[in-house]
Amino acid sequence: MINTAINRTVINKTKEHWKYNDNFKNEELSAEELLDTVLNGYAICVAGLKPDSNGNIARKTENFLWGQIIGIDIDNGNKVKKIYRR
Repeated sequence: MINTAINRTVINKTKEHWKYNDNFKNEELSAEELLDTVLNGYAICVAGLKPDSNGNIARKTENFLWGQIIGIDIDNGNKVKKIYRR
């Protein structure tokens, strides 16, 4: 199983960039579930993150708890990516 943080409130790119950094949840996924999550366009953070006193998780340095995988951010600029749903 792989532990990572996922933001399931935004799919693909948006002009509201602040949405990418909030609303993460720590999850434990199989490799196949992680692949499906990425291919469906959800934002992932390759770290476990510490929630604030309200239970919200923001992607920022001071919230880093642990890392288990290495991620490479590769995108194609402003072009719309084809979404693969399994």
